[in-house]
Amino acid sequence: MNNLLGLNGLFGINDLLFQILIVIFPISVYQLFWIEKGEIAESKKGKIISFIFYATTIALCMLFPIHSDYEHRFDLRVIPLTIGYLYLGHKAGILLFAWVLLLRILFGGHFGILHAVINMSLYFPVLFLVSTTYQHSSRIKRLKLYLLLKLYYLFCFLISSVFDDFILVDAEAISVFVTFVVIILTTSLVIISFIESVQEKLRMKEELQNSEKMRLLSDLTGIFAHEIRNPMQVTRGFLQLLNESNLPDSNKGYIKISIEELDRANMIINDFLTFAKPTTGESKEVDIKSELLRVANITHTFSNTQNVDIETNLTDNCWVLANPQRLDQCFINILKNAIESMPNGGQINVSCAPTKHGYIEIKFTDQGIGMTKEQIENLGTPFYSLKKNGTGLGMMITFQIIRSYNGKIKIKSQLEKGTTVSILLPRLDKATSNLNTSATHQGNRTLSDDPEP
Repeated sequence: MNNLLGLNGLFGINDLLFQILIVIFPISVYQLFWIEKGEIAESKKGKIISFIFYATTIALCMLFPIHSDYEHRFDLRVIPLTIGYLYLGHKAGILLFAWVLLLRILFGGHFGILHAVINMSLYFPVLFLVSTTYQHSSRIKRLKLYLLLKLYYLFCFLISSVFDDFILVDAEAISVFVTFVVIILTTSLVIISFIESVQEKLRMKEELQNSEKMRLLSDLTGIFAHEIRNPMQVTRGFLQLLNESNLPDSNKGYIKISIEELDRANMIINDFLTFAKPTTGESKEVDIKSELLRVANITHTFSNTQNVDIETNLTDNCWVLANPQRLDQCFINILKNAIESMPNGGQINVSCAPTKHGYIEIKFTDQGIGMTKEQIENLGTPFYSLKKNGTGLGMMITFQIIRSYNGKIKIKSQLEKGTTVSILLPRLDKATSNLNTSATHQGNRTLSDDPEP
């Protein structure tokens, strides 16, 4: 068996299989039995559990290494180390790196520590830079980036091994290193493919559940809204007739208040209907800078009455494909909420700029009362509102519209310091857009390309 695998005289097959099992088993258990039960890795509890799994896997890898005939030891610690950094973020990644060095001090001698320090010093900066790009990449690109990271790690390993008397001076030494490369790359590819498959399955499951809930809710909302609106319109009509009769002024004042309240209720019903039957409208090229200036002008009077200044920092060439009226509705909802969050006045900063990941980022930053993490997580859910008499429909519709354009909404907030709402919309390349438009006019069929963001 060892001869068939090309491992005879290089690695102990038992050590190798046990090392692979150490890496695959804990990560698989976590993905299948923890995340499948609904504990998402992004939650604080999920991240702590993930960190414990990865740290334990690293310790086991280093405690039971693969022994070679060159009296050198190899292990697969880099796999849980890299995965933990890429999926848990910088803080957890730095702790995992410190954990590796601590274990190296406990398990190894002088040369082992020197090898680990040099290796990690070369590998850490590149992993730090790649991690942000990795988190915003598609599944295929993630696999490619991960394999490139592993190749770079092996390069770092080779350089640092010079200080540990492991030099590729003969065929057997080269065979040891090549076999180690194959083991690292193969195991890495299997694990990262498995993790991405599980997470994609969970995302699809969550989207399906949310879609079904929203569909049922929108159907019921539409029915109730129509049924309520009809008698309200009749009531309003009779109140208008009464208002024209010879009634005392005090009674006319009551009628006026009643009509105003009916109109306010009608506006809420319109929001319900928009939620029940959302339409993104006809999409076209939209200049975000122009739309934000227009919205800032629309809300200028309201902001002045609240002693709020709106400052803009807008970049040119911020084009997206959307319906401008629907986008304006989103921007107005967010700006109105920001203004109302500052009862003592303040300043709102509005900005837009392209990102290196192919999006246009639109930011609204206020100096309001802020929100807790729990409040942020509930924003956009049906009928959740932080206002005393609010319905929550404004933000719910805003989330719905942005998602319909394959966009994202991110919210950061601190109590008594303020909130930043970031909207990410796929960037429209004007040159590509004009080229596609020209090609459409020349033929009878339009081809559309829908790249994965």
